[in-house]
Amino acid sequence: MKELFHVELYLDSSYALDEQKAFIFKSRCICNYLERGLETLKFKSPFSRLNIHCSKTSDKNGVRPLEHEAFLEAHILYDVQHLNSSDEKLLQCEFANIILSGLGAAQKFTSMPVEECRLRLDAFKNEGFVNRWVQVDKYWKKWDCRCVIEAEITTTHFILTEFVHVGGRLVASLEIAKTKPREMLFEEYLGSASMSSSGILSYKAGGAVRTVFSVEETQFV
Repeated sequence: MKELFHVELYLDSSYALDEQKAFIFKSRCICNYLERGLETLKFKSPFSRLNIHCSKTSDKNGVRPLEHEAFLEAHILYDVQHLNSSDEKLLQCEFANIILSGLGAAQKFTSMPVEECRLRLDAFKNEGFVNRWVQVDKYWKKWDCRCVIEAEITTTHFILTEFVHVGGRLVASLEIAKTKPREMLFEEYLGSASMSSSGILSYKAGGAVRTVFSVEETQFV
């Protein structure tokens, strides 16, 4: 038995191609937030991923598993109204409705954590639709230095920022990466921090050194 940990939203061909592309990127903020909750839930399922496809036509509705992957596809009738809206809250609420509609459809085919996802999505709304987490929080007593690396996903960007505190005071910050909100684009920037014996703080990710900070000089070098 696998664990359900991935949810992806799509628009089908009843929508314009530019709408389909924009929808995939913009919906990753809420889907990523939900997935981090699913990761801790460890919900046992025959399927590791649920793909929810929205269509303006009724003839494609239904739920079916993919033949060669442990993916379940839910095709729902849904006319997206706020994809190009400047009101982010309306857009995120619409994404939440789509996710719950897709989960409800999939529930008729196999067990789904519908209520757990509803609670997670409610929490996202109550937190102002902010998807932000601490990727690194590390302290070195010898140098009285703390490194915090914070990640945030919005409907338009993924942003990774490093904050360095020395002696309990924030002395420097640096934007490490800014990409479109898609895991295949930003996962290479998620790594770990280490401190050398000479007080050089390094952040490494994706096989590369992304930042170097000198505690003695209290600056990035």
